[in-house]
Amino acid sequence: MFDIVYSMLDATLALSNNPYGMVQSCDIHLGNFGITNNSIVKVIDLDLMYPVVFLRTLLEQKECVSDEDCWVGNKEDCQSSCDTTAGTCTSMVPQTGLSQYLRDSLPFYF
Repeated sequence: MFDIVYSMLDATLALSNNPYGMVQSCDIHLGNFGITNNSIVKVIDLDLMYPVVFLRTLLEQKECVSDEDCWVGNKEDCQSSCDTTAGTCTSMVPQTGLSQYLRDSLPFYF
């Protein structure tokens, strides 16, 4: 069991080893991962995964009247807050992809 959890963590961290820096998944769940015959975890669904810099830019460009307007992908995974004075979303997403992974996936195994 530990090998699978470690491999899942390794796969998540490996995604951030790219020219764009850290990435964040805006749709994180176990269905986005697969396991090979030798227990190596592979990410199989990257459609809502963004470099953090790009995700922040997307959020800053969104107009809003409340926090309900400030999300990308899955609302629970990539939501920020609304700066009602400026009428745009803030660029800060409260959780990183790694913390989401730990929150959502590890309890499944333990």
